[in-house]
Amino acid sequence: MIVASAQTRGVPVISARQLLDWLDGRNGSSFKSLSWNGATLSFSVDAAGGATGLQVLLPTNIVTATHRLSSITLNGSPVALTRQTIKGIEYAVFQVAAGAYQATYVP
Repeated sequence: MIVASAQTRGVPVISARQLLDWLDGRNGSSFKSLSWNGATLSFSVDAAGGATGLQVLLPTNIVTATHRLSSITLNGSPVALTRQTIKGIEYAVFQVAAGAYQATYVP
């Protein structure tokens, strides 16, 4: 009855197994090799199995807001992103996949 009530109200219902698989995937995922080269941030992501739907939040402004994010690539290909403001700070939000990323900021 509780599950049916949640579903009629559009509340997502998942099993404990789904939750544990996702948590294990999220906790097993990581950023690696973070480095700056001028105005370009390079990093790689290791996404563990089960980590479906992972997103990255990357600030769109750096260096006291004088540099603005202009592009993000994954293994050289453009990454689709949306901009979202959280507690007054704007972020680029994008789905994460394993690979090498570059985020370029411009003055």
